[in-house]
Amino acid sequence: MKKRTIQLLFSISLVILGIGSNAQNSTIEKNKAIAKEFIEAWNNHDSLKVASLFPATFLYRDMALNMKITSNPKLISYVRGTVKGAPDLTFQATSLMASDTMAMVEWTWKGTFSGGWGARYPASNKPFTIQGISVMVIKNGQIIRNYDYYDGDFFRKKIESTPTNK
Repeated sequence: MKKRTIQLLFSISLVILGIGSNAQNSTIEKNKAIAKEFIEAWNNHDSLKVASLFPATFLYRDMALNMKITSNPKLISYVRGTVKGAPDLTFQATSLMASDTMAMVEWTWKGTFSGGWGARYPASNKPFTIQGISVMVIKNGQIIRNYDYYDGDFFRKKIESTPTNK
């Protein structure tokens, strides 16, 4: 009898662990899907879709530009401004990983800096390719924190106009 009870408890434990594992796997898959949506929204130049992946309260950091965004209107403006600077921009996900609370996307960003970003960074019509990573903290199916990491100095050198000698 004792052996059967132990076997039954062991079986129940395996079922409970299996359920927990399946729930965790489901969350991991959902987090991967959110990260893919994030990249797809950028590739579609869809600022509203990017913003829809975030709740009302969040933190978005562009670490290279030392920029902090905490509202959907500012995030929409940021995406639109980035696309304006490089209207042909694309992000190619080269690696994607997720856990039950996070997702990370390694990407290659390509485009031509033909739109410019105001007087500080006028259009140079220079093509660029930059590698970086987005690290996302996800809660309740939305990105509550996103940190973009890439070499900002390298990027600026790629897009800046070459001074002319007079």
